Amino acid sequence: MKNILLIFLLLLIVGCGGNGTGSGNSLSNTICYPWITVNLQKEPSIQSAVIEKLRVGEELVYTGKFSNINMDMIYRCQEFNSPWYEVIRKMDGKIGWVHGGTLSTQKIVLPVYDKIVIGYNQFINGYSNYNTSTIHDALVSSMDSFKQYGIYYKIVDRAQDLGATPDCVPIGDGPFPSGSLLISLYLREDYGFSNTKPGYLVIELGKQPKFIPLDIESDSDVQAVYNYFDVFSSGGYVTPELQKIFQNFQRFIIAYNPHPEETNDLWVTASDEMIMLAGKAGIPVFQANSRNEGSVVLKSAVSGNLTLALTNFYHLSGFFYRPGFFFFYRNNTPIYIRVMENQEYQKMIEGYYQIKLDEEILDIKNFGKTNR
Repeated sequence: MKNILLIFLLLLIVGCGGNGTGSGNSLSNTICYPWITVNLQKEPSIQSAVIEKLRVGEELVYTGKFSNINMDMIYRCQEFNSPWYEVIRKMDGKIGWVHGGTLSTQKIVLPVYDKIVIGYNQFINGYSNYNTSTIHDALVSSMDSFKQYGIYYKIVDRAQDLGATPDCVPIGDGPFPSGSLLISLYLREDYGFSNTKPGYLVIELGKQPKFIPLDIESDSDVQAVYNYFDVFSSGGYVTPELQKIFQNFQRFIIAYNPHPEETNDLWVTASDEMIMLAGKAGIPVFQANSRNEGSVVLKSAVSGNLTLALTNFYHLSGFFYRPGFFFFYRNNTPIYIRVMENQEYQKMIEGYYQIKLDEEILDIKNFGKTNR
């Protein structure tokens, strides 16, 4: 991550001001945007007077001036090493300085994570009969399982980074974190933490956090995480429009790419594979229109056109603006499966719909309506 960050900051310096030659360089008038709320300072120092507080995404114009030295600053628990840049706030012409670690040459829309798992190991020498490698491998092995259900997952392993005390953890996979959390605030007995085992710290907006001990011998710990997030539970999620659809399709899949302008081979290949696998079980796959999320049309020869507002299921299913597939089943809460490299879509279908594709017999007369 540090190498990626350094490369990014190098691009930022080239694209948004400093090149080490002083003021007045050819990149003046470059447009920049803060990715985090930050102060516009009178001088290139956090001790100088604050002119204005800048909002995320405000348009700034780089003047060509930058500080002669770089400064280490921490934003949302992540360190940024960069010079300061003099900028003009375009909306009112105010001029001041901002640290380069807060700037991007593109507007940044950070994802919102409302389901978070921290794989946590506090033992630098292993615990019980398990060495540090075994513990780390167990934490890593859960990564794809969690991410495929829209759960943000990050590992904090003190045995892997002996020189650090990672209490402050940035949340997010890119160069700019979406948020941060202090691990120590969640390591509490009333949350299930006893300091006797590594495990998973699980957090969801609106719920009490919970610490689930690691179980290396079975997957009971992963299942406990799923239970916390209600991944497979049924409930009061059936809207009137979904109830109408279930009368015709007890099982169906919606393929959805929220960024059609970024369509790539991975999305095309995944879509083709999903259609092929679902077809074996008589599960129809519908294509959502990203420009009209509120009225996704499901064409049915049985009852004409049906519509479904996917926005009603964003929070419930774990959707967070990445290409993937909504799974709907009358007996299960909807889930969202991300498109990723090496994603095992057959296992996803079999696990969610409780079927075996190798044994499924397609009955054309009841296409999409089987309930096995």
